[in-house]
Order: sequence, then C-alpha cells, then structure tokens
Amino acid sequence: MKKKKTVADSPKKVGFFSSLAFKIVVVILIGGGLAVGLIGAMSILDSKKTLEEVYKNYTMNVADTAASAVDASMQATADAMISAGQLMIGVNSVDMEHYMINKIVEDPEGNRQLLADTYADSLGYITLEGVEGSYAYFVSSDGMMLWHPTVDKIGAEVENAAVKGLVGRLQGGETPEDIGKGAVLYEYKGSQKFAGYSFTKAGNMVIVTGDYDEIMKPVAKLTRMILITIIVVIAIIIVFFYTMIKILLKPLSDVCEIIDDTADLNFRHTAKGAVLRKRHDEIGMMARAVSQMRSNLRHIVREISETGDRITDNVETLRNTTDDVNSMCSDNSATTQELAASMQEASAVTDTINGNINDVKAEAGKIDDLASEGAKLSVEIQNKAAGLKAETEAAAQKTRDMYDQVRVEADEAIESSKVVNKINDLTDTIMEISSQTSLLALNASIEAARAGEAGKGFAVVASEIGNLANDTSEAVANINNIVGEVNGAVAQMAACLEQTTDFLAKNVLSDYEKFEDVSLQYQQDAGSFGDSMNTIKEGCDHLGNAVGSIANSIGEITHTVGNSANGVSNIAEKTSGIVTGTNDVTERVSDTKNAVDTLEEIVKRFSMEEA
Repeated sequence: MKKKKTVADSPKKVGFFSSLAFKIVVVILIGGGLAVGLIGAMSILDSKKTLEEVYKNYTMNVADTAASAVDASMQATADAMISAGQLMIGVNSVDMEHYMINKIVEDPEGNRQLLADTYADSLGYITLEGVEGSYAYFVSSDGMMLWHPTVDKIGAEVENAAVKGLVGRLQGGETPEDIGKGAVLYEYKGSQKFAGYSFTKAGNMVIVTGDYDEIMKPVAKLTRMILITIIVVIAIIIVFFYTMIKILLKPLSDVCEIIDDTADLNFRHTAKGAVLRKRHDEIGMMARAVSQMRSNLRHIVREISETGDRITDNVETLRNTTDDVNSMCSDNSATTQELAASMQEASAVTDTINGNINDVKAEAGKIDDLASEGAKLSVEIQNKAAGLKAETEAAAQKTRDMYDQVRVEADEAIESSKVVNKINDLTDTIMEISSQTSLLALNASIEAARAGEAGKGFAVVASEIGNLANDTSEAVANINNIVGEVNGAVAQMAACLEQTTDFLAKNVLSDYEKFEDVSLQYQQDAGSFGDSMNTIKEGCDHLGNAVGSIANSIGEITHTVGNSANGVSNIAEKTSGIVTGTNDVTERVSDTKNAVDTLEEIVKRFSMEEA
C-alpha cells in the first residue's frame, strides 16, 4: 500500500524560486520594472517627439537656406551672363530659373548635365548634419526634377508622394506663400523618409531629405542607454532588495525552523526561539504564538502520558478484578447448579412426606370411626347392662370377639401411628438442607460483597435464598411442634387402647363368670369406656386436623422449595451470563491496554526535554 505523504515528508529547505524573498523581489521587480519602463517609454516618446520637432525645424531651415542659395546662385549666374553680354540687363534669379527649366524641357538628355553643373555649387553640398545619406534636390512647380545628386533623375518626374502632394496643391491654385516652408514624414520604397522643403523666389521647391532611421539614431541610442540604465537599475534593485528581504526574512526562516521542529514533534527549547520572542514586530507576535502553541502541545502530551499511565493502572486493576469475578462467577455457577439439584431432591422428599401424611390422615380417620363405634357400643352396654346377666354367655362370646377385633385394630392403629416418626426424619433432612442453604446464602453474600458493583444483583438473590432458608427452618420447626402434638395424641391413644385391652383381658374376660355380681360395676366401667372412646375420638379429630395442617405446610414447603429451585436455576443462568460478560470485559480491557500502548508509542515520538 502506498504510504500517505505527511508534513514531515516535505522538504526541509525552500528552493530559491519557491522562497518568499524571490517572490517579493519578483513583485518589486514587476512593479519597479513597470514604473521604470513607463518612465523610460515616456522619456523615449518625449525624446522622439522632441527630436522630430527639432529635425522638422532643422530640415525646414536647411531647405530654406538651400532655396536662398539657389536664388543667390541663379542671380550670380544671371549677373555673370549679363556681364558677358549673353543676357540683357534686368534678368534676375527668377528669370534664370525659368531659363533653366526651359532648357531641360527642350532637351532633357542634352541639358541634364548643364543643370547638374549649374545647381551643384548651391545644392551639392547640402546635407543634414549627422544624418548619413541625406541630400537636397530641386523640383519645379509642375513636379519635374531640376536637380538631383543622381544626374539621371534630372528632368524626370518626381517620385516622392509627399512632394507630389505639394505640387498638387500648387496646381490647385495655392501660392508658395500660402503653402510656406515646412517638413514632412513620408515613406519611399519601404523606408521612412524625413524631408524639409522651401520655395525659391521662382516658386520652385528645394527639398532636403534623409532616412528617418538615420535621423532618429540619437533617439535609438538614447533608447538603448535608457534600456541599459533600466536593466542596471533593476539589477541593482534586485540585488539590494533581495539582500534586504533575506535579512528581514531571516527571523521568519528561524520561525519556520521552529515550526518544522514542531511538525517533527520536537518540542525542545531553542536559543533562536528566545530571541525571536523578544521582537516587537509581526515576527515576534508569530514567534510568541508558536511558543504558546508548543507550550500547549507540551502540556497536552504530558497530560496524554499521565492519562495513559492512569489508564494502564486502571486496566491492570480491572483485568485482575475481572479475572477474580470470572473465577468467582464460575464457582457460583457450579454451586448454584448443585443447590438447584439439592432443591429438586428436597422437593421430591417433600412430595414423599406429603404422601405419608395423607396415609396418616387416612389411618386417623379409621381410628376415629372405631372410636365412634366404641362410644356407641358403650352406650348400648349401659342401656343393656340390666339384661347382661341373661345374655352372659352370648355377651362373653361377643366380648371375646370384640376383644380380638379391638386388639387387632388397636395393634394396627398403634403400628400405623409409628409412621409419624418418619416425619421427624424428613424434617431433620429438611433442616439439614435448610442449614446448607443458609450456609450457601452466607457464602454467596460474602462473594457478592467481594465482587462489588458486579455482585449487587447476586447479593439480592443470595439474600432471598437466606430468607427462604429461614422460612424453611421456621416451617420445619412448626412441623416438629405439630408432629410432637401428633405423637402425644398417638401416645395417648395407644395408652387408652392398652388400657382398654388390659381391662377386657384382665377384668372382663377373667371376671366374666362374676359378671352378674358386678354388672353394676360393669355398667360404670362401660361409662368409663364410653368416656375413653370419646377421648380417643377427640384425639383422632385433633390428629386429623394436625395432619391436615402438616399436609398444608408440607405443600407450602414443596411450593417454596420449587420456587427456590427455579430461583437458583435463574441464578445459575445469570451467573453464566456474568461469566460471559466478564469475558467480554476482559477482551475490552485487552483492547484498552493495546490503545494505551499505542498512546505511549505516540508520546515517545515527542521530544520534550530541553536541549
């Protein structure tokens, strides 16, 4: 995977063309160049206009001088010819010009050299000073070349468009005085020409011309000088401003070095930073702001480091705590599963006890029926006591039968009453389970208290189990009390039955022969037997009620034990959930530890100590 470029990967040195000093110098150069260039251009344009104006006047004056020279030359020629008798007296320069024009018109080829020689003295030396290739030529008012340095052009029509324009004006009726002397700029065969013109007295034109470029050479020279001056000045400006800007920006470069150190996470104090912070300009403000930023970053890094240490300690503590909670929850889960199994066994035992109690209740009902029959029988004995004597033998037999029956049923009733003793064994078992439950609840409360916040929910369940154990103990104590009363009633019933059978065996049967003599006493004993039967019946009723209460209590115990088993099962499930949660907490603690390690690695990348 391609590595992402960071600030730290950027170059440490700024290139010359990327430097702020270069850019500022470029800005100054552009501004200064534009200003100097504008001034130079204005100077050049002004110089050009001035030189053009000067040369206009100069060429015009030279042309005017040349025209005067032509007039003087023509007058001199006329005077010489008059003296030689070749001309009449009174001929002047104007007449001589017309004469020469007629000569060239009559025979251009034959007289061309004549005109060349005639005007050579007055026009041949005429040039523009300093303008190489400049010369003068002479044109008639109708556009014919009267003199030219190139002899072949004499007698030909003038080619100059500007001069043709002047000829046109003369042909149009304007006089030389109307036109006057002057100077024009024109183009001839692709070259710029500058020409001054003036009129002779005869109305012909003397033109002094030169190449525009030659005339403007001083301006071109001045332009070159200005350009060279501008270049030199700009070079000096560049060197000066670059040097000054480098000096001025040196503190900014130092600030950049400090910022670069900051980007490299190096927060060590530097001597340059102390010097920069003492400045009162913008760089000083920047240095102080960077110093404040670095100070804040140092503080943040220290806080991150300290926080990382605290998180590490907390993570280690939390990891140890979660390990302990995980271990305790595992033990509690196993214990609650065993407790649930014990509760289920207790529930089965209470179901058995309930069945036995129902059996006891059934046997007590039988005894109650027998007691009722005994009470009825005693009444009949009392009513028939007077007739016992006559029926002694039959009564004796009945008594023996009754004795046998009562003896068998009494033995069975006594034997059945011993079932109550099993209740004591069952209550002892329940008490032992209750003691174990109380001990388990106590241990659970201790473990929940050790677990702290994570064990609050379990502490509530442990408390409920303890309360259940206490309720079970109280219910068993009530059962023991009731069973004690049942045992007392059964013992009383057994004593009564023993007394009755002993009475029948020892008194009724043995003394049956004397029954007639003691019939009155038998009637009294029958009354006692009736009272005993009533007592037995009352005892049986009490026993039935007690057994019913025991059955209800055992039913409640069964329901309570079942609920306890369900609660313990829920505790086991929740404990398993806590174990799962602690495993997740352990994973998160490990992840937090890894994050803290990452923070420590980041902090180690910072350089915090002073150099």
